[in-house]
Amino acid sequence: MTAKQFKYRCSRTIRVVDNVKASFLPPGLGRFPLYKFQDYVSRLPPELASKGGVFLPMHQKEAMWIRLSSATPFMIKIYCGGVNAVSAEHYSEDLSAKFRRLKLSMDKESTRDYIVTSEQFWVDGIPTEPSIVRQFVAMPMGQGYTVEAQLTGKEINGGLQFEITPSLIKERDSTLRTENDFSMNMETPTGKTFTVSCKLMDLVLDVKRHIEDHEGTATDQQPLLCNWKEFDDGIVGLDERIWAR
Repeated sequence: MTAKQFKYRCSRTIRVVDNVKASFLPPGLGRFPLYKFQDYVSRLPPELASKGGVFLPMHQKEAMWIRLSSATPFMIKIYCGGVNAVSAEHYSEDLSAKFRRLKLSMDKESTRDYIVTSEQFWVDGIPTEPSIVRQFVAMPMGQGYTVEAQLTGKEINGGLQFEITPSLIKERDSTLRTENDFSMNMETPTGKTFTVSCKLMDLVLDVKRHIEDHEGTATDQQPLLCNWKEFDDGIVGLDERIWAR
């Protein structure tokens, strides 16, 4: 999905075991297709069709994560049924939420409730504690499973909501960013060749996700090599091998 220079995609993944134990991040399994509500008005319940926007088909209990990218920084707020996916607070803050925010501020802890696309490239779920998140998982409304129901006791919004705010950059900054773009020529084991557009500060994982977009090969199934040596995790533009060729 694209909004001018901002892009996001919803990616399939494995649902981790639902218990108190922490799991490693599961692999990506391709993207979910997105469809416009307006194209399916006659086949959808009126309460859904009236909301507008887009929808993605998911099986119950299927999991996903959200990939973010942009040519320039954007401030993104993602809500799950009105619950902020960064702060885990409802968008209509009640008195207790305001007190929690005030306490965090007094303790000099982060009160941030948004993502900057140049700093973070994906969202795996709702945070429950530092470095721990609960996955985005498709569940039916009206049965108390949603984050919205557990936080507010009500299920009114449902779905995902995005609040997208572009940055205001100077023309010179925009030119500099464009000059930092470069292309990588790729060759698959079968001999197929193609080109991937990259940015100077892209991570190796970002390049693999570009390849996934182009070829459909999951990132964890891609050994990315240059001169027969695999890339280390990190910023691909800092690897001297790609500039020596």
